[in-house]
Amino acid sequence: MFGKDKVVSRNESFINNYRLDFIKTERGASVRLKNGKYECSNIENYYNISVESCVRDDKQAYYGGIITVNSGGTGSFFYLVLFHKEISIAHKFLGDRVKIKDIYFLAGKLETKYFIHTTEQAMSDIPKQLITATINIKTN
Repeated sequence: MFGKDKVVSRNESFINNYRLDFIKTERGASVRLKNGKYECSNIENYYNISVESCVRDDKQAYYGGIITVNSGGTGSFFYLVLFHKEISIAHKFLGDRVKIKDIYFLAGKLETKYFIHTTEQAMSDIPKQLITATINIKTN
């Protein structure tokens, strides 16, 4: 499904304790993944967060991932996330119920190709419109 030699299994140890600064817990703290997942369920909050796929840029020690967030509804919200030193440093919202085609590093950018629903499609349909999302990596 994803590009050869670029994808790292979601079970790899590097994602065990990564921090997602753009998602907050019920107490306002950053979410920290454990074994690539985070779950919270109480009266006020519900989160089920998981890593769908990961890539590594060996030159700069960056990691990219597709993170899904479900907060109790019917949708699953997808994010493209750039990590450095176990902390999320950039993210881009991809959409609800998208289908990921590929994720990769290319020329100082983290990119993903993914399918979204067209305006004519129901959310229960398989998304058909291919688009690209990019996060530029800023290095000193």
